[in-house]
Amino acid sequence: MGPPSAAVCELVRRALTVGFANRIARRMRMHNGYRTCNEKGALAQIHPSSSQLSADDDGLLPEWLIYNEFVATSRPFLRQVCQLAESLAG
Repeated sequence: MGPPSAAVCELVRRALTVGFANRIARRMRMHNGYRTCNEKGALAQIHPSSSQLSADDDGLLPEWLIYNEFVATSRPFLRQVCQLAESLAG
């Protein structure tokens, strides 16, 4: 079985966005910290074990993320993150 088509990948992205609508975070302006988009609006960083995201030319991570887990240790972290297209976030 080969890789999924672009159409299938888009359907999966949409399903994740709907299923994790309460776990969306937006990067703060000119900073790699994130604010969750739920009623708490907590600030957090991406957990080091979730560092598979690549930064742009300015060193900034993706603007929108879906996260699976919010971990509150000595600092708050987002774990198991996935980049979210801006068109799906709004």
